[in-house]
Amino acid sequence: MNGLTAKVSLASRSFDDFLRGSQPKEAGVDEQSGAGRDRPMRLARELSGFVLTVMCVLFPVNYTQAVQSDRPLMVLEELDSSDTRSIPSDSLIAQCTKALNQKRELPQTAQVRLYIARGRAYCDLERFEEANRDAQAALRLRPTEVRAFEVKAYALAGAAISSDRYAGELRTLVENNSRLAAVHDAIARYHFARADFNDCVAACDRAIAIDSDEPSYYFLRGLAKSGSCTTPASIDDLSKAIELGYGAGCDRAAQPYLARAMLRLELDKVEGALRDFQLAAQLDGAIRRTCELGLWTVYFNTGRVHMATHLIDMLTATGVERNTLLSAQAANQIVAGQISDAIRIASKASAARPTDWDGYWWLGNAYFAKGEYKEALRCYDRALEVSPDQLSVLCSKAYLLASCPAAEFRNGSEARKLATECCKRTSYLAPRPLMIAAIADAECGNTAAAAQTAKKSLDVARRNFHLREEYERRRRLFEQGKTYRFDPKAGCFDYLYP
Repeated sequence: MNGLTAKVSLASRSFDDFLRGSQPKEAGVDEQSGAGRDRPMRLARELSGFVLTVMCVLFPVNYTQAVQSDRPLMVLEELDSSDTRSIPSDSLIAQCTKALNQKRELPQTAQVRLYIARGRAYCDLERFEEANRDAQAALRLRPTEVRAFEVKAYALAGAAISSDRYAGELRTLVENNSRLAAVHDAIARYHFARADFNDCVAACDRAIAIDSDEPSYYFLRGLAKSGSCTTPASIDDLSKAIELGYGAGCDRAAQPYLARAMLRLELDKVEGALRDFQLAAQLDGAIRRTCELGLWTVYFNTGRVHMATHLIDMLTATGVERNTLLSAQAANQIVAGQISDAIRIASKASAARPTDWDGYWWLGNAYFAKGEYKEALRCYDRALEVSPDQLSVLCSKAYLLASCPAAEFRNGSEARKLATECCKRTSYLAPRPLMIAAIADAECGNTAAAAQTAKKSLDVARRNFHLREEYERRRRLFEQGKTYRFDPKAGCFDYLYP
């Protein structure tokens, strides 16, 4: 995917805005592994239409006709505890408030239901302090009410993301109610929003240990694992979320398919990625354009350049925002040999979206293809400043450092370090990172290891891998004790892919 800026929200808030000002740690720094930690955020942003609501576990979406505000109290009293989507949040708050303020005394059960329903509605509107007060009111009436504890946990999680003063109370609530899966889910979402992905995974683990049938726990853990674990581990959780019916009956069902498609591309599992993009588009028409750009990535990564170019031309003709397509257009120009045009288009992409990594990456790729290696490295470094853990950029930079024809830009040991990180991230299952590691081994003087790694690259590649012949040629080079040098005239730009 190429820098698609999708609206992602937590409790209806734009995800970008939601995260802004709520991350106490330096962005992109993984204290344990040294890898960047913004990958799950990037993945979430690219899930066009993705909604990470703090209440999604409690509120399966049910867009039935809204109940009018003059309906009798019985409607509210009979409202199922797992459903508030049948009544819009504003309307629900107004109705609950009217019912709670009426003169006749309500049964305790009805009051508890009303406070919980209104508390959930407040959470949906990010009015977390009011949600917390309603949860407290319900608990005063019924101190053991599980749903009230759950509302309180989500309210505190939402509030704690904006203000640390609620974090302690949230942790205490989780400790005192450790048998409730939802409270662990609430703090997991708090950790995710703060980019504490290892803690998020641990909290999801606890939630799953209590309730192993809730798909949203696996979905959140899958996103978090893309920052703290390997790509296959993340895919496994997303697959489990799909198996358990995440978002069944509504457009949220598309989200794990779209996320899994993006991650499958990192492993060069293009057939699976193609199916996932197609399924996601069918499940949620609102993300069709996102999925079509995903299809472009599939065709481009598999060397079907004419089809990739056709897709971008088709999207351009249908009025898709031009800035969204610039990076793909630059990529198409590189493989077509139109390097000057690629530089011009990629320059526009980086200028149009200076906070996105992909414009700088494609500009670096274009300079690399032209043989302007200093500029290429500068662009790669700029892309990594924006997004420190981008697999694609790490691979491209390692490729240049290992294979550059100009000795002054080669750095075998640094290339080997970067390539090893890419191989670990993909569990040594992706052919391109393995080949880059082989090139780096040869540059470091270990051609025997390079030949072995190149063979493994070919072993894990799919049968119809379009670079198989070129990779066989490189393996033979290493077996002869030789190194590999990039040749811009050869027209083989496999550094363009993850």
